[in-house]
This record gives sequence, C-alpha cells and structure tokens, in this order.
Amino acid sequence: MPAALVALAVRLTGMAAPLVLAGLVGLLPATASAAEAAAPTTATSTAQAAAAQDSPESTSPEPSQAERLLFMQAHLAAVKPPLDLVYDVDHRDTSDPAQSYTDTVKIRLSGDAAGNCCAVVGEFLSGPRAMRLPDIGSASANPLLLYFLEFEVRRLQTISKGQAAHFRRRIRLALVDEATVRDTVIERAGQRVKAREITISPFVTDPYRARFEQEATRQYRFVIADDLPGQFVEIAVTQPGSGAKARSSTTRITLR
Repeated sequence: MPAALVALAVRLTGMAAPLVLAGLVGLLPATASAAEAAAPTTATSTAQAAAAQDSPESTSPEPSQAERLLFMQAHLAAVKPPLDLVYDVDHRDTSDPAQSYTDTVKIRLSGDAAGNCCAVVGEFLSGPRAMRLPDIGSASANPLLLYFLEFEVRRLQTISKGQAAHFRRRIRLALVDEATVRDTVIERAGQRVKAREITISPFVTDPYRARFEQEATRQYRFVIADDLPGQFVEIAVTQPGSGAKARSSTTRITLR
C-alpha cells in the first residue's frame, strides 16, 4: 500500500509540490503516537484507553476499491490541454447563515515540459478563505481531492486543536475499511452519465470526537464519472450536527 501511494505522489506532483505530497503521505498508515497526538497534553487513562482502541491498522493488504477510484486512477488521461476545470463551491451553514458563502476552485491544465497533460496551476477558494497551492509540473491524477483534503484537515485541526496526522489517518482508514461505493447515474447538460459514488463518515467512532463533536458527524461523498473531464464531478460534505444545539451545514464542490 505505501509503495502504491508513493508512486501516485511521484506521478501527481513530480515531487515538486510539498503541500500536496504531504497531504497524500498523511493518508498512509499512521502510528499510534500520531493518533495520540490529537489527545490533550494531560491525557487521562480514559483517553489513553481510547487511543489504544484506535491504534490497530486495517488488515487489508491491498488498496480498497474506494482508494483505487479516488487516488490511483489517471483522472486526467483523456484531457486535452489547455483546459480549465472550474468547480463551484456552495457552503450553507443552517445554524449561522452569516457563515454561508459561494466561491470557486480553479484547476488550470496545460501541457507539461514534454508536451503531455498536465502541468497544473490551482486556485482553491478566494480572499481570506484561499489556500495557497504549489504549481504541479506534471500530473495524471486530478489534484482536486488532495486540495480539498488538505483544506478540510486544516479546518478540523484548527477547531479541535488536535493534530493533522490524526485526521488524515481517520480519513485514510475510513476509505480502506468503511467506504460505501455504489454505481449511480447523474444528469449533465441534459445527458445521463454513469458515475460512482464513494461515501465515508470517518469520525463517528473517533475516540476524541468530544473535542470536535459537531464536525465528528460529517459525512463525505465523492462522485466521479469516467466520461467527464477530470472525472471528479462533486465533493459534498454533510454535517447534521449533534445534540440539542446541533450545528448543521452542507458544502458542495461541483464541476461547472
């Protein structure tokens, strides 16, 4: 598994994009100490017991179907550069409408140094929400997912005061052992297009969810279609919230 993901990192980034590479490597199996780093500094015996429960890795020797679809496909293989992939972002915070916003993600694709697809310049959101992205010299996988995961992990880290490695690990293990993958059909420009939907809820059983109780309810849905440019059609996050004062929100990143 590690060799496959490292190979993807080389293919995606040309080893020239540390932010994206770091985000990818963070999805490799983590040690127990990485998970424990998300716990309070003065860990109690209860927290230590929770960490012990969280430490076993997946027993799956091969990449899961979800991992293969999301990380190990040449999503850009059919792209003819130059081409801009534009994704509309719609965030709705039903508990605090003032926090709602619309924005965009732009992935500019051009021929790489050898004239092949693709050299990548990315813009993830704008203004104060913008995340700086390194240019990628040569990529065959769509970097949208890694951009999104890096943004999401940073957000969770800020809210919980935990460690990014813990959240990356929970997402990785959810993709290995808990992901739901199903065939579906979507509507695009009046046409019915075959697609696949991958769904995970990585923090429902997180032993440290008390530190980010609302966000622990988040469900992630990824929709990909082989016949559409870049293959990623939508990334959606649903947060129903928890308790009497649930903080609910939805975020959709949709191929324009």
